[in-house]
Amino acid sequence: MIKIIQVYQTNPFEDGQGGGVRYVKNLLNGIKGNCSEILFIGVGAKYKKKDNIELLPITKDVTGYIKFLFLLILKLPFIDLSKYEIVHVHRLYFAIPFILLKPKLKIVCSLHGRTFSVFESNNGNWKLKLVRPFFMIIEKFSIKHIDCLVPVSQDVVNTFQKKYNKFANENIEIIGSMLFLDKFTISNSSYLEDLYGKENVYVLFIGRLSDVKDVEFLIDLWSQKFEFNSRVKLIVAGDGENKRKLIDLSNKMLHNKPIFLGEINPGNIPKLIASSNMTILASKHEASPTVVKESIASGIPIVSSRVGDVEDYIIDGKNGYVVDKNFPSYFRAIMSLINKPLSKEGVRENSNKQLKKCSVGYVSGKYMSIYRRLEK
Repeated sequence: MIKIIQVYQTNPFEDGQGGGVRYVKNLLNGIKGNCSEILFIGVGAKYKKKDNIELLPITKDVTGYIKFLFLLILKLPFIDLSKYEIVHVHRLYFAIPFILLKPKLKIVCSLHGRTFSVFESNNGNWKLKLVRPFFMIIEKFSIKHIDCLVPVSQDVVNTFQKKYNKFANENIEIIGSMLFLDKFTISNSSYLEDLYGKENVYVLFIGRLSDVKDVEFLIDLWSQKFEFNSRVKLIVAGDGENKRKLIDLSNKMLHNKPIFLGEINPGNIPKLIASSNMTILASKHEASPTVVKESIASGIPIVSSRVGDVEDYIIDGKNGYVVDKNFPSYFRAIMSLINKPLSKEGVRENSNKQLKKCSVGYVSGKYMSIYRRLEK
């Protein structure tokens, strides 16, 4: 059986925020039965082993990817990886130390999104302009030496093709995001009703409160001239660097202010989604947003802007709506779902075909095929 390394700045034995963290954790659970050993180079207070997964932390606390990369470069020369055949990294930059310092390893890299977007959101456009040429050199070098690139959607491929004309080649295989479908099923959860009453319509945003998610757009939507009825509640679940700013913005509203739930225990996420009337996404860009799959798997329709691969999963009027990024389009879609609600059973039935390709078994099976091909 295959011995493999996984690399990401998280702790695989702890729950955490973000689609990338859940993606990695789901993948580990999906492949561990087909691997003899999995070494996870990541974040943690100390070395830990559970089943056939070993955590080798290179930093104690969750950190940014640049610092994580720097620590990886420093510590990798002193780590014996001779018994492993393949390393799977979840950022392009994390491939660099293995290309330079462990050249015998075959490298798989998942591409979860646009590599410059997070830096720009956190540091501004002028700083991005300064570092962009340097990062592009690193990206080109990484792409050239990685054995298999795995974008999570065609949108990610398109983004890289715009930057690099020769990006598309035989070393690319698109594999979407995944979730445990048995965790997200039709249920009669009263999570939100128990907190805020049965008389309301609950429109749920769930995700990291970061610039890219554009929750500010949703708050502005709720304060426009075509104001929603006071019983239509915007529920914001999650935490992040923009939380204080978003709360301050909502506090300026005179009525029907959004309700901030804070970070949700991962075990409660299925109950929270199932208790909403619809979910909503207004991101500036995405790759393959997990919340879309989680929502329709729970029988809950979703309204989303045209980002990532959402149009591969959302069928207008059947399990939600894909809309243009403007207030009237969002308002019409939300009101349509309020005035003509879709049944949970109908949403799930209309989503079954799409959901098959994002099950953990399907996605992990695709990765195992790549690992076995590279092992030869």
